[in-house]
Amino acid sequence: MVVATLSYDGAAHLTVVWYGFTPEGHIGFTVPSSSQKVRNLARDPRISVLVDSGDDHGSLRGVQVVGLANLDDTPETKLVIHRSVAARYPAKPTADVDASMRRRLAVIIEPHRVVSWDHRKLRST
Repeated sequence: MVVATLSYDGAAHLTVVWYGFTPEGHIGFTVPSSSQKVRNLARDPRISVLVDSGDDHGSLRGVQVVGLANLDDTPETKLVIHRSVAARYPAKPTADVDASMRRRLAVIIEPHRVVSWDHRKLRST
């Protein structure tokens, strides 16, 4: 997922993260608490994220979510999001999840606007 936050000068700061979901269905991810994303969101919680897929023009599809980011340092929230991410992206497990989560914050997106597209629905001309 591509994440856009606002830098101190108003410029877009774009990064890529693995994402999961909260039990309520909100998009969430964890990031190091010292990251630029956290500094940007602490100053200005506006966030946009983009998930897309497709190999050619006719198969492109995606969704953009615009909203506010809530930073959460509670161990339970971070662990729920970590497990959701791990289930979606099978990878090498973190050796010590507790130690890793202590250095991270959860970012939960409160959506205000959602835009989606699917080129597979377009008619060929």
